[in-house]
Amino acid sequence: MIYLNQLKKDASTGLFNRFFVLVFFILIRSKGSVKVIGVLGTRRMLTIDYLEQNKITIDNVSLKERKNIKILFVDDEGYDIEPLKKIGFLDVSKQYEYTKIDDYEKYDIIFCDINGIGKEIDDKYQGAALAKIIKNTYPNKVVIIFSAKQQYLDMHEFSKFADEIIAKNIQISDLTDLIDKYIKKLSDPVEYWKETRRKLLSQGVSTKTVCELEHYYVKSFKNKKGYIDDIRKVSKNINISDGITIINGVIEVIKLYINSKNG
Repeated sequence: MIYLNQLKKDASTGLFNRFFVLVFFILIRSKGSVKVIGVLGTRRMLTIDYLEQNKITIDNVSLKERKNIKILFVDDEGYDIEPLKKIGFLDVSKQYEYTKIDDYEKYDIIFCDINGIGKEIDDKYQGAALAKIIKNTYPNKVVIIFSAKQQYLDMHEFSKFADEIIAKNIQISDLTDLIDKYIKKLSDPVEYWKETRRKLLSQGVSTKTVCELEHYYVKSFKNKKGYIDDIRKVSKNINISDGITIINGVIEVIKLYINSKNG
């Protein structure tokens, strides 16, 4: 239904070229796939429903929970991590300054303060620029910007590379809910794709492109084989600022799954 509704919208706003409107004009959803019927024939496209119905998970990621999720707070003033440890987040660390990008490889969720961090990277945008670099280097990690100066966060371009922007004085209960939400995302390839799909569609990427990406994403899990070249080929149609980061994240999730099955 998502794609059918979006097809109508895309056709009316000109996001589809004429060829696609002529060739793909009806979708029949059935058991984890969509049958695309057009004047040039029929093609069955896999959908994320297939992963949901078959309960496909990433073995070495799906077991993540509060006690073993790796969280880092980067804050020049230090961040009080003890309340999080008391409620079950046992692997939480803090860092007072940026040293090198390799420091972040082992973490699942990274919180970046915006002021006083990463001045050597960008003297003006500081922690926001660091968040962008972390996300570009490790696209499948969750990167969250937090700061006492919320109004400043809305003014610059780097914020769009973060998964979330929050106020530094967020209540511990709200912070817990936020982390739990991203634990689910990290653990579940279905949730990961749904969020990716939302980002792509909200930024104007055509339904045709997103539908094809979803097909190769699901096919990679179904066949335990990465259709990376196909994904890169389709993604050439994506012309948004963080498109490369989003696609690299998709590819990393696929590789993680394949490695878990071959390991």
